Amino acid sequence: MTSPPQNVTVKCPKCDHTYEDWYRGSVNLDLDNFDDEYLDRCSSAVCPYCGHKVYFNTLISKDGVFYLS
Repeated sequence: MTSPPQNVTVKCPKCDHTYEDWYRGSVNLDLDNFDDEYLDRCSSAVCPYCGHKVYFNTLISKDGVFYLS
């Protein structure tokens, strides 16, 4: 099962600004046909102040294999 989106507060490691975003803790590609762009979006956040991208630990399952994004 793909987890529902969760709101998170992110502190940018580059510019120290704090902002709100969202992510999914897990994605099951055997059940949900998300494309690569959406997978990147649900497992990362881009700082609206400086553009720095941070990645979250999202568990992804595909063909019975689990990996972290």
